[in-house]
Amino acid sequence: MLRVLRAGSSELTGPESSQSETNLDIQPETTRPLRILMAEDNEINQQVAREILEGAGLRVTLANNGQEAVDAVQKNHYDAVLMDVQMPVLDGYETTKRIRAQRKFNNLPILALTAKAMKGDREKCIAAGMDEYLSKPFDRERLVGLLEKYAANKAEGSVVLVVEDDPA
Repeated sequence: MLRVLRAGSSELTGPESSQSETNLDIQPETTRPLRILMAEDNEINQQVAREILEGAGLRVTLANNGQEAVDAVQKNHYDAVLMDVQMPVLDGYETTKRIRAQRKFNNLPILALTAKAMKGDREKCIAAGMDEYLSKPFDRERLVGLLEKYAANKAEGSVVLVVEDDPA
């Protein structure tokens, strides 16, 4: 079970799952679910990722290219950004650099979601200002795990995600 709690909450555990495997559903304990911006130009990738994220209780906004992502971050609050590297208008590297150029976005988690899986690609993403790298096709557990890692405790009053395994 994956639960969402406000930082500073005294309760960091929740009801035990009756399943023998980890349940990846996110149960919001906050007034709103995590908001994720997904910068991705491929409609099939958008659909697959959106189904996974919304199925985990996250709220997803799509940006079809890098400029749309920059504009969306300027206008709305997001808890994390999933960034494709190869997009029209602005690629993911330049998009990330433009977002990071504004100090208020220094703690915004930006996770690369890319088909580029060559040696050195991860390092290039990190050098551009992304926090992590995930190659496509990605797996649900890894994606949710990265969101847990980077969206949790990024700023005062941030959201904490807690993964609970079945104790059996």
